[in-house]
Amino acid sequence: MNFNKGSKKPNYKKRVNSVYAIIVIMALVFVGRLLSLQIFGGDEYKQKALEQRKSVVEIAPTRGKIYDSNMNPLAISVKINTLFILPKEIENKQSTSAFLAEVLDKRQEDLLRLMEGDEMVRVANKLSNEQTDKIKAAKIRGVSIAPETSRFYPAGEFAPYVLGFLDHQNHGSYGVERSFDSELYGKSGLNIASVSPFGDIIPYEDFEKHNAREGSDIVLTIDDRIQELATRFAKETYDKYRPKKLTILVMNPKDGDVLALENLPKYDPNNPRKARTSEEENKWKEYSEEELLQTYFNIWRSFAVNDIYEPGSVFKFITAAAAVEEGTATDDSVYHCNGIVTDIPGVVLKCYRWYDPHGEQNLVEAMDHSCNPAFIQMARELGHEKMYKYIRDFGFGKPTGIRLPAEAEGLIPEAASAINLPQLATMSYGHGIAVTPIQMISAISAVVNGGKLYTPRIVKEVIDVNTQEKLIVPHQFKRQVISEKTSEKMRYMMEHGVEHGTADGAKIPGYKIGGKTGTSVKFVDGKYENETTVASYIGIFPAEDPEFIVLAVVDEPHGASSGNVVSAPLVRNIIKGIIDLKGYLPTEPIDEHTDGNVEIPYVVGMPLSRAVQVLKDLGFQHFVVNPNMNKESLVSSQAPEAGELLPYGSIIDLMSDETGMQWIQMPKLVGMDASEAKQLLDRLGIKYASNETEGVIQTQSPLEGTLVDPESTVEFSTVSNTDDDNSSTESNSIENDTQEDKPED
Repeated sequence: MNFNKGSKKPNYKKRVNSVYAIIVIMALVFVGRLLSLQIFGGDEYKQKALEQRKSVVEIAPTRGKIYDSNMNPLAISVKINTLFILPKEIENKQSTSAFLAEVLDKRQEDLLRLMEGDEMVRVANKLSNEQTDKIKAAKIRGVSIAPETSRFYPAGEFAPYVLGFLDHQNHGSYGVERSFDSELYGKSGLNIASVSPFGDIIPYEDFEKHNAREGSDIVLTIDDRIQELATRFAKETYDKYRPKKLTILVMNPKDGDVLALENLPKYDPNNPRKARTSEEENKWKEYSEEELLQTYFNIWRSFAVNDIYEPGSVFKFITAAAAVEEGTATDDSVYHCNGIVTDIPGVVLKCYRWYDPHGEQNLVEAMDHSCNPAFIQMARELGHEKMYKYIRDFGFGKPTGIRLPAEAEGLIPEAASAINLPQLATMSYGHGIAVTPIQMISAISAVVNGGKLYTPRIVKEVIDVNTQEKLIVPHQFKRQVISEKTSEKMRYMMEHGVEHGTADGAKIPGYKIGGKTGTSVKFVDGKYENETTVASYIGIFPAEDPEFIVLAVVDEPHGASSGNVVSAPLVRNIIKGIIDLKGYLPTEPIDEHTDGNVEIPYVVGMPLSRAVQVLKDLGFQHFVVNPNMNKESLVSSQAPEAGELLPYGSIIDLMSDETGMQWIQMPKLVGMDASEAKQLLDRLGIKYASNETEGVIQTQSPLEGTLVDPESTVEFSTVSNTDDDNSSTESNSIENDTQEDKPED
């Protein structure tokens, strides 16, 4: 069978031609597309290629300067080297991160985390010259260094709780750096440029720059000279009493300008995360990241603005001002003190002189004595509603409005109806209420300045460096709280308390100073702890027309407890420094015989009643801290210490032992004349087994410092004065003979 019969032969030539035609058409299309891209669309695609190489980097503006009121620069911007990385260009992230970790002293895992994205990242600033040279020499793809500005505080640790510091993005974190960040920061600029894989700008390609706008300068109300006084004397107090913390505020009471603000311990704004002591540094090494962060936050908190405390007796001027303004307290008012208040069910409140009550007092005397029962009576006569009204009107329970971050509100009752009888009583003398130091000094400023409450001012001017326009930050008057007449009465009482009352620790001969002490026992773990106190003092100068008001608050001092001993000298020293600085002349006669002419006796270990009598006999006043209602309890500490010289009538702080023990600390008898020693033992109520009345005591039992029962008997032995004289004569004779036998030079 012929299968090819009738079939046609395939046309291979036609098929080949078809294939050629298809290839030609495709080539023409491809060439046409190339011509289109190169000739007609070249500019468009060139621009897209450039866009892929472009990098946009924000130009941080030059941050404004911060000056004190005397135009001394406290914060400036300086040029630094900053390290950037472009993660998508880094070829070996492991080796690159390891190298940078070694050079920068950072953790490699942190650097690897920064290399996970695609955008340019700022890794580190303030590179040293050595670090900069090493990184540049390595020529790592995707790693570059560029100049930027950084913050520098030329005065070091000067007023860090006013200034604050910056974060890594050049924005304020604390202080006025944060609260005035928008004014200081300025406006960012932009660099838009083609960047090589190594992070360098490619020359001859498009470059676009939008200049940054400089930030404004600000001028503080802080006076550097007064701030330095506050810092110097605060440091002395801190070193002497080793408190948990302390704060100093100096203000102009007439307008609310803050002239000084210091907290201790403090940090360095140039290195706010640096440990302040070697002990702190070692402790931090054991902290987790979360614990370390919390520690930083605690260090950066300002005691003056962010923390609260019970003000104690300083608050009595709020109670008194309200009572005088409402007419419930007058010069004819009588306040009775029998030592304790027992008419509140389940509560016993006491005066610090419960063992020696003040009896009947007028208004000025009640303030001089700082008598708690008198102020309880004052608050009761004023009433819940009016007491609460004045607490609010003087600014407690809400921020003052000072331009510093995270200001605390304090703690007061929610309403007058929420105040129970015990709270009304304790609030009258500054317990059961919590305030910030800035609230306290603002309120007392209103008490003494004619009754005007102001918002504390920390910045007085904002200067636009681009236009040189000055914006004055105005004083903010809030309200009239009390009348000028009431305020005048309060100024008189404050001065009288320094001259004749329990606030004499800030007395300066020749000058009229007003003041008030505050000693509050801290509430710890649900109860008041006798050993943890807050000692405060507020002083004004000149007393008749105050231009300066100073508040010192010392939290948990060691070795002394009361505001008059711990804080009053601090306030006095600052006011004395201001007097010298401003050239104030004395306005009062100075009695040279009243300064430092009485030696403080040693009363530690005596029963409280005997210690009080010893002090009275020498002309000293006394203040018993945290008494336990036992007149025969042991005096466990005194301040100032024995041996110091103080003016007649000065106040000595006594702490009585709450156990009620009656042991007496044995004094030093060795070296004393026997007759003098017997007089001392008689005065202390200690028995002795010796009939000798002459001679110098050579031995004693029990030894000096031993705690003894008052019923125990002391034994001592003497050596006669005659024997001592003979021995001395014989010794002198031998010495003279020796001198005569010496050969001449």
